[in-house]
Amino acid sequence: MTDTIHWGDGVHPTKAVKLGDFIVDPMNVNHCLQVDDFVFLLFDDADDYRKRFGNDMKISVLGSRPILYFYRSNNTNRRGFYVGESGLGHERMQKHTRPSDGVDYIKGNPGVVILKFTGTRSTDEFNVRAVRELCEILINDFLDSSTGNYDTKLRPREYVGPDGCKQARRLIAALQKAVHEPLFRTIVGSAKTLSYYELKSLFTKRAV
Repeated sequence: MTDTIHWGDGVHPTKAVKLGDFIVDPMNVNHCLQVDDFVFLLFDDADDYRKRFGNDMKISVLGSRPILYFYRSNNTNRRGFYVGESGLGHERMQKHTRPSDGVDYIKGNPGVVILKFTGTRSTDEFNVRAVRELCEILINDFLDSSTGNYDTKLRPREYVGPDGCKQARRLIAALQKAVHEPLFRTIVGSAKTLSYYELKSLFTKRAV
């Protein structure tokens, strides 16, 4: 995954930024966190997101990559966090960096984009929407950030197979480590870790 540019219609074959190049760029190196199978790309606010990821879908490191993301939210219905997924990463995040996005405008809030870091595109379970939705639900459970007004408190709308469930468990394991990093704490506040029994309950509840 590190040696790839994003895929999709209109991607620029030579100017599009590779994930590996983005991570080692001096501007980004202190805002990238690699944990197990995942890389967490952090941003300080809406302006910082645009500075790091640019405005051109054709060359952005995210482009049409499937992503998970969350950021602190001023929307009281979100209990402090907006957690989401998208099959077109940069397009979705650009939407959130505009005031026209209303209560879900990132504004001055910090956040993170989560990508699969290991393997190849063909083994990237994030390509499956239902897997991303399951991961979104588990992140909401982990952060305890949803009031139930959004479908992220429900089960995914499609069946998630064994490989997708393993992916979801690995994500939460990586997130448990990531939240203790100083940069991550600007997003999540005090570090959070679930006990073995809390994790077991979380996974059992979601049939993972």
